[in-house]
Amino acid sequence: MKLDLKDRKILYELDFEARQSLSKIGKKVGLPTEVVHYRIKRLEQEKIITGYNFMVDLTKLGRIQYKLYLRLQHCNDKEKEDMIKYLTAHDKVKWLVSCHGVFDLIIAIETNSILEFDEVKEEISSKIDKYVIEKSITTLVEAPAYRRAYFLDKKFSEDKSLYVMGKQEKTEIDKTDLKILKKLAKKGRIP
Repeated sequence: MKLDLKDRKILYELDFEARQSLSKIGKKVGLPTEVVHYRIKRLEQEKIITGYNFMVDLTKLGRIQYKLYLRLQHCNDKEKEDMIKYLTAHDKVKWLVSCHGVFDLIIAIETNSILEFDEVKEEISSKIDKYVIEKSITTLVEAPAYRRAYFLDKKFSEDKSLYVMGKQEKTEIDKTDLKILKKLAKKGRIP
């Protein structure tokens, strides 16, 4: 499927703020709402759009996310695959990426406290430390997200959103709220 400039502008807008209305996207890209809807459906059917993301301030849910960066040694493909299976099955591991560079794996671990994180880290370490030569830990305070300017054939965009973790002031949510958040995590454009 060949994407024209209007398709790429729609992707540019959805990538930055997937929950904005069709009419708002239409005004930004110069198309009627119905045409924007049709084009988004077509992009989904062609698997160019495979899902939508949204950001949640985890501290409002009483959660903290830590990143564990691992550099591996003496680890063959099968052992790495087994390690990844173990990590992705762990209920506190919310995200994992295998990468090239200084570190081989980056693991996002979500807990209620630093003490709980330390327990989880020790549990994971007991299973995989024989393959780990270096480890680094970070937590997210803020993360600027720059727009993907390549959708518009530009090198870089100054436009950004800033994802900031707030004070750990827990907001009470009920089971219905949690169901809505889980649904949005799977399909971020649900009205």
